[in-house]
Amino acid sequence: MDTVHLAPDGTLRTPAGSAGSGGSGGSGGSDGTVHTDPLPCLRLAAVLDAGCTLRSFFALLTRYAELQRLGPFLPAAVADAARCPAEGCRADGLSGLALRKTVDLIGYPGGPRAEIYLSLRALAPGAGSPCGRDGETEHEIRFIPLDALLDLPLSLGGLRHVVFGDRTRVLDCETTFSLFEVIEGLAWELGFQGGARHCSLRR
Repeated sequence: MDTVHLAPDGTLRTPAGSAGSGGSGGSGGSDGTVHTDPLPCLRLAAVLDAGCTLRSFFALLTRYAELQRLGPFLPAAVADAARCPAEGCRADGLSGLALRKTVDLIGYPGGPRAEIYLSLRALAPGAGSPCGRDGETEHEIRFIPLDALLDLPLSLGGLRHVVFGDRTRVLDCETTFSLFEVIEGLAWELGFQGGARHCSLRR
């Protein structure tokens, strides 16, 4: 799958030699193509460059303002982020943020079905947990203020399989996220962030 890289400053770039480079307008060079039109990039597999934080996501939405139309609450979230301090926005005790996919196989009530959703979790050092990676615990972000999250490192986690609600034994797999999935997943979680000022019925 072709990839598009998100730089810490919010720039979208396709590496040189990639089949997806040059297809959405922009300047080319030895490091690849810097895109001016983000829409053709939405289908590409997203790669977060070193140094990306949640602030990089808001830089993306500021640089390519048309992407704010992908979520009804994104313009307000971008405005909230712009009012935060320019640096130092990270909570003590947290080591980063991870966006994950979950496939939840459900057998009751009703007939068997699979629910697939994205979630953003704050990571903190701690004992091994079935919810977090080795040596880490996961925490919801909805009650953590935005000015305590913006400068935390942002990563793309794996795909988690949960079978019949058994969250003590889950299967974690490697996966990819399209740029659209990254924007959708972060927009969904940020819609509840800070005390759930906004609600959505997407799932």
